[in-house]
Amino acid sequence: MAASIKIVKSSDDEEDGPAIENKHDICSVCVEKESRYTCPRCNIRYCSLPCYKHKKHEGCSESFYKDWVMDEMKEHTASPEEKQKVLEMLAREHEQQEEDLDDADDDNPSLAERMEDLDLDKDAAEVWKRLTAQEKEEFAQMMKDGRLANLVSIWTPWWMAKSASSLVQEASGNGLPEGFPPHLTDVPDINQLLKSKPSADVKHNVVNVISAYAFVTRLHNGDHLEYAVECSEELLQVCGVLKHGENYPGPKEAVHAVIQQVHKEGSGFVVPSSFPVVVMGDVIRILRGHRLSPFGAVLSALSDTVALLKAASKELKKGGKRRRKRKPKPTEDGDQPEADFDKQLFLAKRKLTFLLSWTERYGMCLAQLCDELSLELECLKSEAAETRSLQTTVEQALKSGKLHTQGAKVEEVTQDAELPSSAVQSEN
Repeated sequence: MAASIKIVKSSDDEEDGPAIENKHDICSVCVEKESRYTCPRCNIRYCSLPCYKHKKHEGCSESFYKDWVMDEMKEHTASPEEKQKVLEMLAREHEQQEEDLDDADDDNPSLAERMEDLDLDKDAAEVWKRLTAQEKEEFAQMMKDGRLANLVSIWTPWWMAKSASSLVQEASGNGLPEGFPPHLTDVPDINQLLKSKPSADVKHNVVNVISAYAFVTRLHNGDHLEYAVECSEELLQVCGVLKHGENYPGPKEAVHAVIQQVHKEGSGFVVPSSFPVVVMGDVIRILRGHRLSPFGAVLSALSDTVALLKAASKELKKGGKRRRKRKPKPTEDGDQPEADFDKQLFLAKRKLTFLLSWTERYGMCLAQLCDELSLELECLKSEAAETRSLQTTVEQALKSGKLHTQGAKVEEVTQDAELPSSAVQSEN
């Protein structure tokens, strides 16, 4: 007689699958309850009979019952009555499986049904609560392997579009390349705003504003005007010129000031390691302009920034339906973000009007800053390459056992790999 498999019943369930074990693992089927059983065929861990019979495991469970019955029938010469009883038992088992599946469908509504009364853009927390454990696990895996990013259409900044650099350019109705934001038209002449010649550092302040603008627009994938209040807050958070009236001695200092604010602890921003290289490249591209207007891209960036702040003020006057998501605490210098935000927007718009007026008169000198910024861009690329090389070397050393997470010196590993010393210093 073929060896039979012992079925042990739990005190909690009248019927359960084969082979009870005492390991405290999570059920591989429902991913919720503690597993108490192991399938004798595929070794999957499960918690109860419904999970054993679940559609995820039905191929294995049906084969188990079939093989067990066939083995028993081979070993015994059954009478017609006994065979009929076995067939009736199998029929009842099949009907019970179908009923369980129907009950499961009733107890677990579809994803569309669970989300039908929610605003997916505003109720993100509630959306997450209504996902099943399996759906949350699948979502996390999609984020990890990059599939989620493929579902989002990545915005191409207007200054990176083909029309911005092509030799043969088609002008739009406002005389600018296709896709460029329109220039603000009601800008006063700089001589009406100043009685004396403006400071030579004004051009560096323009660079600081452009850097912050490029960061915020990329951060929101080109949808900055749709979330004007939040984006305006982020713009002021990283732009020293608009927030505190800062002045910078050079163009690279103006760009790095934005990068430092983004990386500042507690800023709330999460950016890739390539962020400094991308922002520096964006600033250079905007400063170089285009054939139709040497500094037209700068005017477009500043004008679009004004449009953003105006949209934020308009939203706040209507009641601020899209109030800021973050609620920053008062800063060390005494700023009260909630109370002073309207005033900050007003002062920032005035500052931008001045910079637009200055650019219309002196904007030709901005392109001269590209040489210094291009040199800084190459330095950033070199530092990024050294960091990647160091990271790769350390990871390989960890895998090979040459480096342990405690007590090991990075210098010893990098010396064997002949890495630049600056890479080691940057990590230490």
